Amino acid sequence: MQQYLDLLRKIRKDGIVKSDRTGTGTRSIFGYQMRFDLEAGFPLLTTKKVFLKGVIYELLWFLQGDTNIKYLLDHGVHIWDNDAYRYYNELCVRHGVLPLEREAFLDAVRREEPSSIDGYRPGDLNHVYGYQWRSWPRPDGGCIDQIRQVIDQIKHSPDSRRMLVSAWNVAEVDDMALPPCHVLFQFYVAGGRLSCQLYQRSADTFLGVPFNIASYALLTMMIAQECGLRPGDFVHTLGDAHLYLNHADQVAEQLSRTPRPTVDNLKATVSRVNELKPAFVIVTGDLIHNHKNAEQARAYRENIALIDASIPVFHIPGNHDIPDYGAEALAQYLDEFGYDRFSFSYNGSAFIGLNSNAMVCDSERAAADARAQLEWFGKQLERYRKCNHIFVFTHHPLVLSPDSRVTHKSAYDEPFRTEYAALMKRYGVRAVFAGHTHITGLTEVAGIPMIIAGASSYPLYGASTGINVVDVTPTGFSSEFVANDPADGNIRLH
Repeated sequence: MQQYLDLLRKIRKDGIVKSDRTGTGTRSIFGYQMRFDLEAGFPLLTTKKVFLKGVIYELLWFLQGDTNIKYLLDHGVHIWDNDAYRYYNELCVRHGVLPLEREAFLDAVRREEPSSIDGYRPGDLNHVYGYQWRSWPRPDGGCIDQIRQVIDQIKHSPDSRRMLVSAWNVAEVDDMALPPCHVLFQFYVAGGRLSCQLYQRSADTFLGVPFNIASYALLTMMIAQECGLRPGDFVHTLGDAHLYLNHADQVAEQLSRTPRPTVDNLKATVSRVNELKPAFVIVTGDLIHNHKNAEQARAYRENIALIDASIPVFHIPGNHDIPDYGAEALAQYLDEFGYDRFSFSYNGSAFIGLNSNAMVCDSERAAADARAQLEWFGKQLERYRKCNHIFVFTHHPLVLSPDSRVTHKSAYDEPFRTEYAALMKRYGVRAVFAGHTHITGLTEVAGIPMIIAGASSYPLYGASTGINVVDVTPTGFSSEFVANDPADGNIRLH
């Protein structure tokens, strides 16, 4: 979450002191943007505690179209209590009603007691976020479910530039308990990924923004899953980004702390793997080295190590596993894994893992290994040609496709790319599992589907590194986590 800490520093350095409706005073800047790659992990702030339970239940509350705080109170979430009580008091003054004390008011909300104010239920906030998201009023008396509408657009018109949801209803904003701060968000689909940009008119940077980042990251991931897409970027655009003057000491303390590694989707994936106990696991990505983020590479390896020891794990090098294809790094890799490519059969299908590092490093050793691997690949395809399906795994797809739009100075060049593609086409490879696909723009190689193998762990490269459990049967394949019989006994590494 370095992006967030950079924002705090920017406001402290360049912010202008302004008055505000609370009377506290703020230091403020206008116009700022942050970007978070959701495939790299969930953007949860690690330099101070974020109320994640509140993030989750408030988002579910919005999505239900609810505007009464009872649901939140029932789940121990009190982030809207003050606004609900203030709004209630304003209504009491307007209608000449003696208000309840705060705790009595919250009890009345929990018990769903009637109110002496006509048309008001204790705990109502009027037409705030959830109402506008799910029931935006139409002039004819009907309503528009913006969430359902945008999901339909994503599924059926993914190139549309009209995939927006707005909470800023000009006709109703003055009657809301709190005018929306995060007013509008837009979705964007590209390369099989769903991205979201939020415009937030007013951003309480110390208290509110970490909460907002987590909330919209979660929303984006939920909708991506509903639409069969991978999560892409969350882009957070701020209007008035401010720090309240009474938060100065807390901000200084926060900036003195070192962020921990991003909360990685891999940890949840490993837990799921251990729960299902599949027949095997295949890992793609930069498991050993990442020369720009050693701490993240270490955290990645620690997560992989949590996989149950009874489950066979296969890994092929990504293009940062062996920096410059040096002899010392290669020896470290072979010492840990015992191989730098693999092939095996299972359940009537074949699995072949290719070392992409040999092709993206520029050295004589890499060039020799690239040629040797091409010959080895042809032999494995011939060995398994009678299998029901053949699946190929690699980290860097440009090593396989002559159609890649990315050029890379490396040992791997023509005619290698064309030869690999021709071999796969000749032997009827069923699918290629690869990383970096959303960088290269590839969705297929020689007519063979290319599938992202896992969730990104290195946003600097946008590399789709991660872990997939692949269950293959004679009738098809799935890249989902599917339980299989580990006692089958026919997994053989070649």
